[in-house]
Amino acid sequence: MLNSAQLRFDELIANMKAKEYEQQYSEALAELRSRGYKITSPYTSPDGVRRVQIDNFPPCIDRLVFEKAWGQEIAEQLMRKKSSPH
Repeated sequence: MLNSAQLRFDELIANMKAKEYEQQYSEALAELRSRGYKITSPYTSPDGVRRVQIDNFPPCIDRLVFEKAWGQEIAEQLMRKKSSPH
């Protein structure tokens, strides 16, 4: 069983990862805007997945935003990092 200090530490790490991920997402959108793409405000679709409209493409999930901004390899790294426990 984990003690309360370990649980607080795990929660702190999870919060830091979430903030870092959101910062990276914002930077990816800014990169796309700087290239002239028209970006709508991100929204959560009925299936609970965040999506954003980029120009006339179908609504993009986070992974596609990262791919369009920085390429597939970086997108894969970011998604792996998001899903890793620590």
